[in-house]
Amino acid sequence: MGVARSTLLEWCHEQPLGDAPAGLVAFVRTPEGMSWLHRMLIAAHFSIRLRAAGGTRLVSEFLELSGLSAFVGVSDGAQHKLNAALEAALVTEAEAQSTALGEGMAPRK
Repeated sequence: MGVARSTLLEWCHEQPLGDAPAGLVAFVRTPEGMSWLHRMLIAAHFSIRLRAAGGTRLVSEFLELSGLSAFVGVSDGAQHKLNAALEAALVTEAEAQSTALGEGMAPRK
């Protein structure tokens, strides 16, 4: 399933470790909450890793400081795997956009 071992272990607990508020725990367990959590994780990787050229350790630090580490595995392996997938998706999309935009352009000399 591509889920980090540490994340899976956290999901097996009745309550996530840490001091996450009960309302947030309940929200993250909903489909909307899971979607929001995924969006926050992708935003952290995009902003910190891809735009600011920070490392995955900075992403992990952000997750720990924000309290999101109660829901997301912050190991280097888990964050590196997600970052590699995000970079590959970004390159694929950039190539597709370049091809689509290039089709309508006049040839250059």
